[in-house]
Amino acid sequence: MKNLFLTLTLLLFSFVAYAQEIVNIEGVNYLLDGEKAIITDQGKAAEGDIIVPDDFEYQGQRYKVVDMTSWAFQYCERLMSIILPDGITTIPHDAFHGCTELQTVTFGDMVDTIENNAFCDCIGITTINVRNPMPPQIEFDSFFGVDTNSCIVHVPTGSRGVYSNDIGWRQFQNIFDTEW
Repeated sequence: MKNLFLTLTLLLFSFVAYAQEIVNIEGVNYLLDGEKAIITDQGKAAEGDIIVPDDFEYQGQRYKVVDMTSWAFQYCERLMSIILPDGITTIPHDAFHGCTELQTVTFGDMVDTIENNAFCDCIGITTINVRNPMPPQIEFDSFFGVDTNSCIVHVPTGSRGVYSNDIGWRQFQNIFDTEW
């Protein structure tokens, strides 16, 4: 009986020690997991111009922003622009779905996938800045509702041709080389 009690106590303490915490840093909700921070559900509250840092300090510990959840900014209708850090490699499905006032999106240089419906119904997007010289894979309807005829896409110098010929990116009519 003592062994069972000891085992259960140790299990309980291991769960408590691994507890994850959600914090709000400069208007963005993050799930803290070890030394990593994951952008999580904003509850439709994110607004204005947001710059997500590569990392930040919270209660004396440094956290690196490495990921975001699906639906993280969904229906944040007052979100105007967002700059995402280099640590995020995937924009998950529906991450910005319905952010109708979102005008400018800047991806870090490590993004390699934009999942389905990530920017669905983001009808206000006029500018997309992609710092990765290789085109991220665009999944089905990632930019459904975005006016691809007028939206301007800035890519690293020398990358315009690669983007213009990419099956996902060639839907955008205005792709320009840009010095970062």
